[in-house]
Amino acid sequence: MSPIFLRPHQENALYSMECNDVGKVTLPTGAGKSIVFIKNTINQLTSSTPQTICIVAPRILLACQLSQDYEKYITNAKFIHIHSGAKLKHYRTTKTKDIQDWYNIHQNHHKLIFTSYNSLKKVIESGIKVDTFHFDECHNSVKKNFFPHVEEASASAKKKYFFTATPKNTLVPNKKPGMNMTEVYGNTICEVPMTQMIDNGFVIPPLVIKKEIDDNENIDERNCDAIISTIDEECPNKILVAAKSTKSIISLICETDFSEQLKERGYSLLHITSQHGAYIDGRSVKRDVFFRTLSDWGNDEDKKFVVLNYSILGEGINCNGLDAVIFMRNMDAIAISQTVGRVVRLDKEDADKIANKELTVGDYKNYKKPYGLVVLPVYDDYSNAIATCVETIINKSFVFGETISVEIEK
Repeated sequence: MSPIFLRPHQENALYSMECNDVGKVTLPTGAGKSIVFIKNTINQLTSSTPQTICIVAPRILLACQLSQDYEKYITNAKFIHIHSGAKLKHYRTTKTKDIQDWYNIHQNHHKLIFTSYNSLKKVIESGIKVDTFHFDECHNSVKKNFFPHVEEASASAKKKYFFTATPKNTLVPNKKPGMNMTEVYGNTICEVPMTQMIDNGFVIPPLVIKKEIDDNENIDERNCDAIISTIDEECPNKILVAAKSTKSIISLICETDFSEQLKERGYSLLHITSQHGAYIDGRSVKRDVFFRTLSDWGNDEDKKFVVLNYSILGEGINCNGLDAVIFMRNMDAIAISQTVGRVVRLDKEDADKIANKELTVGDYKNYKKPYGLVVLPVYDDYSNAIATCVETIINKSFVFGETISVEIEK
């Protein structure tokens, strides 16, 4: 079993959980919140009474990733996945009778359940006793089709913790659910500002560039120019592109010489959409191959690539090594914050040097990766408005230390 070493803000979050049976834990992107609830789980599994802990994620992909993270630290529990799809080493089902049978078979063991918000209702309908719920990226939980099951889960379990970097609250609680409904979510028991993360050397600040490009009538050519000129002028190695739509991704690849231009510059191209699947340099691959390759290339300092996506890589999913993001579409405040969070992670070499006191926190001129590059293409009034919105969100979080949240009005 791998040892766990917590950072100060993680220790504070864990302590808050140990002192409260319910509450919201607001940690910014890059804070390592998954380690907090893994450590909380480990502590609960020291009980002589078998414990059942359910981890709820917004996507099946993230549920599987979390399961793999838990396996590194926990060996004294039985694992089950309750969601559709995904071939796994652990038992998986969405049938309530199978869930009940699995629970009864392992009644004398600690049990870990991994599910999605979409499949949480199956856990509830099975009637099994869950001692603790960990809700990851819980701003997703307020969706109309998810909230009733989250509400029921919160009412049924002794302990329930809600993790997010970006809360979503309601101004009309009698009409729309929100995370400010304390009867379900409890109070905020831990909140860490992004400025604290920067000051302590756990993330790097973003560098925002408003990039003027020609307002080409051919949208695909304009998008191609925005990405290629960023590569030529800023020289990032690993780039995430937040595309406007699945159609725009396919059109960029099929209607321009974008792929050829990347190849000439030594870059590989990855793209993934829910509609068309995953591709690496024009070759269709399974999702597990895509994400394994993305992880391997992210850890390879010599590998250069561009990854196009619409929303799949926006929150929670590990994308190691990314050093730039290009915004090609409008987003809400939560999506902006989550996307910027993909590129402000420390380079591993910098992190190791800081830990060994070979590098001083904030001495960015000596960092291998001194900032996360955020590129905002500007070509008309609309794109300029998008760029201004992204800048505003970044300033609130990284300069003023405000928690980015969304207020639901309708």
